[in-house]
Amino acid sequence: MFLFINTAENNKTQVALINIKKDDNIEIIKKISSKARSDRLLILIDKLLKAKKTTPQRLKGIFVVKGPGGFTAVRIGVAIANSFSYGLNIPVFGIKFEESKEIKELIKKEIKKIKNIKSGKIVKPIENV
Repeated sequence: MFLFINTAENNKTQVALINIKKDDNIEIIKKISSKARSDRLLILIDKLLKAKKTTPQRLKGIFVVKGPGGFTAVRIGVAIANSFSYGLNIPVFGIKFEESKEIKELIKKEIKKIKNIKSGKIVKPIENV
């Protein structure tokens, strides 16, 4: 199970739990979208995990939208994703938001990387131009 974090959209924070099956199909287990600001991201993640009666220790990795988007909001999402990655010793994958707004489409491009990366790496936010 993977955690997905998106704080790049204006006035919207999105978190989801997803499974990636052996045939590379992506299944969204549970998704929460909120008009809450990104500073409430940890509360949304906690709510998501509790709704599925699971814990952060069961995560295999994290996907985070690294931009473009609001300066502070994107940095909050990326910082929290990197912190979870480091603390849980799981990989974190940065996704560009401009490619698609659908979770499944955003993650499809990252599936090959998942199979090759065993440990976490740092995601850096995209600088808005």
